[in-house]
Amino acid sequence: LEERKNHDMPPFSRLAGVIISGEKPDEVQTAALTLSRAIPSSTQIKVLGPVPAPLTKLRGKTRWRFLIKAPKQGKIQEFAEAWMQSVKLKSAIRVTVDIDPYSFL
Repeated sequence: LEERKNHDMPPFSRLAGVIISGEKPDEVQTAALTLSRAIPSSTQIKVLGPVPAPLTKLRGKTRWRFLIKAPKQGKIQEFAEAWMQSVKLKSAIRVTVDIDPYSFL
């Protein structure tokens, strides 16, 4: 618990995982890069990524991910919603946002 506190990790902060997936690897990577250029500016909330997901291929789909890190009282849902609505992606691309995820795989 002390280590988590020292590194500002939950339960002392909030995290959200963002997974971008699709059947065509090049389209998924392009979507991830498009999202990275549209990350809203924030002094409190940090976005890490994009990087290929740990399980890059899952059920025939390629996956990339971001990690959003916010203070305990940060408005992580509002940040993620504004970010996702600011970009129009191809319909073949799926974006999943998991607030306070249990696992990052």
